Amino acid sequence: MVLYRNNGICPKCKTNKKIFNQSYCKKCKSIYRKEYYLKYKEKEKQNNLRYYSQNKDNLLKKHKTWCKTEKGEESIKKSNKKYLNKPKTKLRIKLHSQKPRVKLQRWQYRQKNSSKLLRKNNYYKRFNQDPEFRIRIRLRSLLYISLKKYIKNGKVMKSKKYGINYEKIIEHLKPFPRDLSNLDIHHKKPLFYFKFIKPNGSPNLKEIKKAFAPENHQWLSSNINRSIQHRILLK
Repeated sequence: MVLYRNNGICPKCKTNKKIFNQSYCKKCKSIYRKEYYLKYKEKEKQNNLRYYSQNKDNLLKKHKTWCKTEKGEESIKKSNKKYLNKPKTKLRIKLHSQKPRVKLQRWQYRQKNSSKLLRKNNYYKRFNQDPEFRIRIRLRSLLYISLKKYIKNGKVMKSKKYGINYEKIIEHLKPFPRDLSNLDIHHKKPLFYFKFIKPNGSPNLKEIKKAFAPENHQWLSSNINRSIQHRILLK
């Protein structure tokens, strides 16, 4: 959050307000920093290298913890997407795949793992053709992700052990809408209202069964679902 002074106007551009405890506004400060870096490029590089060498372990630890956060994961995904969409990288991947050594390695892999690849192909075919199978997988991932947030000690068990029946949930969600890509499976009563863990630390099977009951599921557009989740997080 950027804090501003009451009547603090930037002396450089004379339009934007100054940042709290700063002499310039955000835009002018960024321009000044760029100009300063270009002027003292070598000096800045040496300072950065010196700082990195002195605080290497702490910086790596901070970076690892940041990568595990939601913001870190999103930014890594974005940067990877950006890198892969570049024409230079596409050309590099194409040239690499055309090498005889790489072709031979791929052929050997296909020969070794033919049954595994066949299972994968059958899985993706069924996933694209059968909507019930696709919804079952979505429900599985939804159960695993949501329980992983609350149950920190021990493994997440199979759905049958929690008393969850995917077939009944699928029947409740019928008839399926035509376009499922823009829809999410939403819980009518949010999951944070349920007490998934008992005071002794063991999972509360009754509460999990209530939360994942067929009546507590409905189709909702992904945009509305995200906005609801955002509001819940802000509370």
